[in-house]
Amino acid sequence: MMEEEAESGRKRPTVQSVAVDLDRPGYIRIEAVLSVYPISRAAWYQGIKDGIYPKAVQLSRRSVGWPTSAIKALIENPPFSKVR
Repeated sequence: MMEEEAESGRKRPTVQSVAVDLDRPGYIRIEAVLSVYPISRAAWYQGIKDGIYPKAVQLSRRSVGWPTSAIKALIENPPFSKVR
């Protein structure tokens, strides 16, 4: 992760754009999920806890990911779509 200088003189992390291909089978990490489904990280994890968003899959001892098919389905059928 890159860092940029804030007005206060402190360095803060910057988010790099992530290329995501949801048509390809596999898993994507949280940064990629949030780049295609733009909500905050806290809201994403709260949505998982509330059963709104799909749960992560353990990829290794210290990493998780989400199936591209689950994220594509979420984008195509958002849980709170307004129908009028």
